[in-house]
Amino acid sequence: MENRFKERASLYENAITLTQSGRVCVAPQIMYLPIFMYGEVTVREAMSDYRKLMPSWLRYHEEFQPDLYWAPGPLLPLRPLETLDCKYARWPGKHLGDNAPFQILDEEFMSEDEYVEYAEDPTGFMIRKILPRHYGALDGLKMVDLSNAIFTGAFFDMIPFALPPVKQAMEAMSAAGAQALDYAQAMGEMAGMFATKGWPAALDQVANVPFDIFNDLFRGLINTTMDMLECPNELLMAIDATTKIQVRKIKEQMKAQNNKYVYFFLHNGTDLFMSPEQFGKFYWPGLKACINAVLEMGGTPCIYTEGKMDLKLDYLADVPKGKVLYHLVDTDLKLAKQKLGGIACISGCVDGAILKHGTPAQVERAVREVLDIAMVDGGYMLDTTIPLDVAEKANLHTLFETVHKYGVY
Repeated sequence: MENRFKERASLYENAITLTQSGRVCVAPQIMYLPIFMYGEVTVREAMSDYRKLMPSWLRYHEEFQPDLYWAPGPLLPLRPLETLDCKYARWPGKHLGDNAPFQILDEEFMSEDEYVEYAEDPTGFMIRKILPRHYGALDGLKMVDLSNAIFTGAFFDMIPFALPPVKQAMEAMSAAGAQALDYAQAMGEMAGMFATKGWPAALDQVANVPFDIFNDLFRGLINTTMDMLECPNELLMAIDATTKIQVRKIKEQMKAQNNKYVYFFLHNGTDLFMSPEQFGKFYWPGLKACINAVLEMGGTPCIYTEGKMDLKLDYLADVPKGKVLYHLVDTDLKLAKQKLGGIACISGCVDGAILKHGTPAQVERAVREVLDIAMVDGGYMLDTTIPLDVAEKANLHTLFETVHKYGVY
């Protein structure tokens, strides 16, 4: 098992460092695939007790033998969601059927005129504004303001903590913290089990792109897109403030946990929503600062784009050689290889939908077409364009078999 672990870890590292050795690393990211494929547990059960996933996740790895272990990251911890009365998500059992994936709502939790307030005091704003809006059980935090808790004034700023709404919020936070701790411990147990069975983890840590914090859960997609035109200076001020926070948190977590592979899942910045000029002004500086933070700590930034990036490839190429991985979706592979080849590792590019709706022959052809372009001169890890929820077993077996046969250097 130790030898298998080393061999698989070497394939991963070879892809990232652009080394032509062995064969192409193959590890399509999975989301709900083992849950839906084997039917041993529902999504709600898995979200309620992470450990219930282990048999199905192990069964998938033993059947298909991917090179890396993808943790069940898309499963939000159910108990903290319910304890805190979460407002930004819908989840199975409460809003949806027991076997439905959770959903994040695109809603406005921060107004346009609050950018400056956030930028001047991000932590205070999170406590007084965002947390009460995100979680019904934390409404009492609106009363807490420690921004000027100096000398005797601090005593009077403690008064809200004696009031029922704040006490209730603190109790809810304590309960949710204990539940989240159990969830984190279960994740650690699962990663440890897979490591002992020969599978290195594909990712160690997930970090946020500064722009996407506003895009995802503060202002919403439409509002943040419009803010680039209507209040650009205020948006930039807020992005700058949160970039400093993200850089600090990335370094702290990497140091504390000795993490190496740090993933950024890009929810915006794609050609569909943002011009190259807007990308260079609002998106790339924050992302680049986070990339540099990972590199400074000796780690590998893995940038998981979620849409076409043909117009942004020149930006993405502005990184040190053999240090960064880019997952691509719908991006012109030949153009990407031309721009990024010899600079960064490319992953993705195989149509994930064909694994459910295609035939084994179509899967083999699709994989070989990608290999013919992407594996030239090294620097490619085979992944699907989308994380997998569903796939036909025969098609999935064909994907792995094709790489083992034709992805050899």
